[in-house]
Amino acid sequence: MFEFSFNEGVHVSSVAMEPVPGNRILVGWDFGSTPAVVIGQHIRGVLRLYHEVTGTRAGGAPELWTAYVQPLLNEHFPGYRCLHVGDPAGMQATDLGPSVIDTMRKDHRVNIVPAVTNRIPPRLEAVRGFLGKMVGGLAAFQIHPRMESCIAALGGDYQWEKRGTGSSERYTDKPEKLEPSHAMDCLQYIAMEAGRMGASDKRQGTFTQGKGGIYVPATHAGY
Repeated sequence: MFEFSFNEGVHVSSVAMEPVPGNRILVGWDFGSTPAVVIGQHIRGVLRLYHEVTGTRAGGAPELWTAYVQPLLNEHFPGYRCLHVGDPAGMQATDLGPSVIDTMRKDHRVNIVPAVTNRIPPRLEAVRGFLGKMVGGLAAFQIHPRMESCIAALGGDYQWEKRGTGSSERYTDKPEKLEPSHAMDCLQYIAMEAGRMGASDKRQGTFTQGKGGIYVPATHAGY
């Protein structure tokens, strides 16, 4: 889906990117039985991607948060404002209790909002918009080389779902739900939010990664 707009030599950073102080961190979430996370920043029109968390078998999103994401944010982004953006389906309550987004907010104090849409075309166009743009002579899409799953997906592993066989084989209008799709969902949610930030910053993160990993209002966190 992105192999014609993604260029590894252009978009994969040749240096170890570090987060830019004073700018909030964006954390994209895909939920379900194989949750994933992608972490980045939007800096003056440039989407910078730093970390991915995939294939952990941690359980659901709350377990992934506790075991992997919270420790990673504490280690690499202490003191940064964070806005988490998740699959809108995460707003749906289940037969067993509240929605996963409500659980993340209430039980884990995570500042998380649903992405603006789960429609595929706007998600893909948000990523392509950054892939096809230059800012100040640099690519507007920059990804850390350690993000191997995302890089492979961008290079061609993320594909349209196929139906049928032989002469009746056809592509659907949905991505194939294989391992690469989970991280790519996260990336797309970040890209859509970053695109909104380019026009307006009204959703500026109001929560900060506080001491001990607890999310507290930025005005009370001392940053």
